[in-house]
Amino acid sequence: AQDTETLRLTFSDGDWLIYTGDYEQANTYYTVIFNDPNSAKNKKAEALLGFGRIEYLENRYGAAIEYFDALIAEYPLTEFAKRANFFLGEIYTILGDNDTAIRAYSNFMESYPNILDDQISMKLGAAYTAIGNHTEAIEAYESAQMASQDENEIDEIRIKIAQAYYNLGENDIAIQIYLDTYATTQSAAI
Repeated sequence: AQDTETLRLTFSDGDWLIYTGDYEQANTYYTVIFNDPNSAKNKKAEALLGFGRIEYLENRYGAAIEYFDALIAEYPLTEFAKRANFFLGEIYTILGDNDTAIRAYSNFMESYPNILDDQISMKLGAAYTAIGNHTEAIEAYESAQMASQDENEIDEIRIKIAQAYYNLGENDIAIQIYLDTYATTQSAAI
């Protein structure tokens, strides 16, 4: 485990305040940056991401969406705008708007290939499943399986793939995946 000082050095001031749960101070920090006419565009973009994250963490999803959308509209080429797509995907998943969550997660993956691929692909698979698009769910889950390094997670992904095949009426394929997973798993849960 990292000591606090080492961990602290990996965060910006605003990120550190959010990490430690001091949302009020983080909001003040970002407000000063955002309202400073001399702040660089990148700092203003960071502030919008920070505002959005605070709202997201406080479960004020409408306000968070407004900040993230403003960030993407005003500073679309910044790393902060790219990162906002992850949070938008999370929010729209919570709100049950899976089509919009899929777009947000897909935009995040386009911006950050090979970063969190297994986790984002799992989220995409779940969103596709929720809207009944089992073919796309299978594709997303197969991507997650290829990206994952965790054997237990891979077994869980295989189960989700089998469920998607079952939902498509491909029972023979689903049964074979279940049997193969059961025969090779190290997980006591399966």
